[in-house]
Amino acid sequence: MAHDFMRDKVSEAFRARVIDRYATAELGVVADSCEQGGGHHIFEDSVYAEFPEVDGVTCFVGTNLDNYATPFIRYHTFDACKPWPDAPGSLRQDADRKIQSERPHQP
Repeated sequence: MAHDFMRDKVSEAFRARVIDRYATAELGVVADSCEQGGGHHIFEDSVYAEFPEVDGVTCFVGTNLDNYATPFIRYHTFDACKPWPDAPGSLRQDADRKIQSERPHQP
């Protein structure tokens, strides 16, 4: 996920609207940026999102609903983010943070 200053620079350089996409190698595309700004809309038809708290930080755990060959069920990304309170099915991520944990987490 890109910072606001990065999106602004790219948009200005290419004179085009920039869509910020949140994806992982394991789960595929999870969410796209909201045109109203601030958060990302989760593709709820292909990803089930959960937001457990780990060591005091809310993070993203996802289940891919489309991958039948090698499903990832409750895959813990250790990405710090929160559900967007004003828009159900949306998330807001802190792009600079990854949760560091020595132990495996059981959400």
